[in-house]
Order: sequence, then C-alpha cells, then structure tokens
Amino acid sequence: MLNDSRGEFRPDRAGEPRPIPVAVNVEAHAGFKAEEYPKAFSIGEKTFRVEKILDRWYGVDHAYFKIRTDDGGLYILRYDQGTDSWELVYMDALGETNDGLRHS
Repeated sequence: MLNDSRGEFRPDRAGEPRPIPVAVNVEAHAGFKAEEYPKAFSIGEKTFRVEKILDRWYGVDHAYFKIRTDDGGLYILRYDQGTDSWELVYMDALGETNDGLRHS
C-alpha cells in the first residue's frame, strides 16, 4: 500500500515518507453542466492515460475520481472546485515511473 489509512504519507523508493496528496497536472474534459473529469494526468515527465473511471463521488468542495490507467494502475484524483486544481490522493500502481516514485 502506498499511503497510510489517512492518505497522508507513502514510502518513496528509499522508504522515506512522501506526502500525499500530490499536485498533478490533469488533462480534463468539461462535460454537461461543466462537470470536469480526468482524461490523463502527469507526475513529473510521466503521463498516465485514463482508461476507465471506476467510481466518482462528491464532497462539499471536491470531486473524487477512482480511475484505472493505461499502465494498469489504480489511482484516486481529487478535483478542488474552489481553486480549480487537481491532486493525487491515492495510488496503487504497477512498476516504477521515471519520476522516482515507486509503485507496488
């Protein structure tokens, strides 16, 4: 598992905690009623294409998207409607990216 039960830390390659959430660049689609949903996102130089949105739910100021990507990984992205920004709040991916993030 890459984050603790509160979603705040996850080990990096050296086993040191890394804060989560992490700001990510997201290519999003604005749908009906300006509903945003992610089509792809980037961490450093690595881009992940969204293959399927598995679930979505809404909080007071945020929208959450549980997604499966082209690398087979499972991620949860959070969209902050007030600041129009995206964060990665959970990841369970395969392999390792070239940005130094270890995926299990």
